[in-house]
Amino acid sequence: MRTKVISINDSCGSENWVDFYTFKVQNYILYKGLLLIAALEGFYVLDINKNEILYGFEFGYEGGGVNALDSHNANIYHDERRIYVCHSPLGKLYVFDLYDYSIVKEVSLPQGIHIDSFMGIGKTSGLYYFYASQPRKEVGNTFLLELDPNNLDAPIEFEPTPDISSRFVATEDTPEQCELHIDITTESLDDAIRFGEITVRKLAMQHSLSLLRSGPCLVEQGLKPDERFNGTIRLVLHDVQGDIAQIDEYLATLKQRVDEWAAGFDTLVGWFKNPDTGGYIRTQVFPRRAGQPEQVRILPEGNPFAKYELDDFVSDLESSTLKLDNKHYVARLTELTETITSEQSSPQDMATASYFQGTLAYINNDEQAALEHYFTAAQQGCFTGVLSYMDLGGTPQPGQPLFTLVAAYNLIGQDAWSAQEDIDASIKRLTDSERHELDNAAQAIVDDWQRNDVKSFNLV
Repeated sequence: MRTKVISINDSCGSENWVDFYTFKVQNYILYKGLLLIAALEGFYVLDINKNEILYGFEFGYEGGGVNALDSHNANIYHDERRIYVCHSPLGKLYVFDLYDYSIVKEVSLPQGIHIDSFMGIGKTSGLYYFYASQPRKEVGNTFLLELDPNNLDAPIEFEPTPDISSRFVATEDTPEQCELHIDITTESLDDAIRFGEITVRKLAMQHSLSLLRSGPCLVEQGLKPDERFNGTIRLVLHDVQGDIAQIDEYLATLKQRVDEWAAGFDTLVGWFKNPDTGGYIRTQVFPRRAGQPEQVRILPEGNPFAKYELDDFVSDLESSTLKLDNKHYVARLTELTETITSEQSSPQDMATASYFQGTLAYINNDEQAALEHYFTAAQQGCFTGVLSYMDLGGTPQPGQPLFTLVAAYNLIGQDAWSAQEDIDASIKRLTDSERHELDNAAQAIVDDWQRNDVKSFNLV
């Protein structure tokens, strides 16, 4: 992976210099003519006036499988003395001296907790706060790390959480079907109610759904539905301190909230974007009680939310969280892209679906089909299709259809990133006749795009 950096003269807009670096920039800060860079590979200091890397610290990150449960980013913050780099995949916070860039402290949290980003400074305490998460934990998986910048060696302590367990209990009338009992042990009534509602919702979602409709995060963790579940959940509290009447009141409120939550499910299934709120909903389903027939799945044809569902997959692509190792996720993506490409959809949706079809072909080891789908996406305006085609098939040569397509993109101001230099060199070697033929063919493509209202876009 490479990063392209372009230095622009802010007084006249001319280009000072351009260069490529072998690390992938995730975040950066401009400080006194220097770029302080947080990358997955390390921390780097770039002198933008000299185009020179002054310092580099390698994190030893070797990458790995990308899925919904692993965040892949690095963030950076600095104060008047130090630089703080949060590396989510490694789950570490690196602290560097602002002036000589020496490593001051490396902070790690236990149990796979990731330190993700700087949140702010306490106005009265002066303490620094960082957002942290534990992606593979379903309940109580987010944290606020409190750090004293003047005492980085202070021990990190965790707020105690309830002890939570669950068990199936057979009923007398139908022993093959069971109630789900959740046991929460804590002295705090507030904690019992807070964690109780989270756990009830999580297990109700898990065990009320067919495997087909289980949320992808649950499936990836092996949390499959248990067909013994009869639809009844009992929350059992242990050691809670408080007045019995108050405890009963809190439990009644919890039950009402859970009932309202369960009643909110409808028959729309899949991953889609809520047009009212703009938020992404990963799984919209309705509960299925044990013994009831399977409900009919609504396919995207005629479904007004299908286009939002495609946006959700694009969001996963942009954040490097495509779950291509999850068969349910892949099946849904396959179904959606086939529907979009077979119907009269917008040019951008068609191009996006074609690109995803290339990705699906690639993971199935069908490189020829992948190249064909990437080329189709590129023809429809998706420049990411050009890049993926070149990643798989190499830089195109004169006479090849992709070479002409890249020339068309050049006409509308889109260069071919790191491959552009090689393409320019190939064009310079063309004869006048060949160059004239290439220009005409490229212009014909651009004219066709304009007639069909095709716009160039990138997915990542």
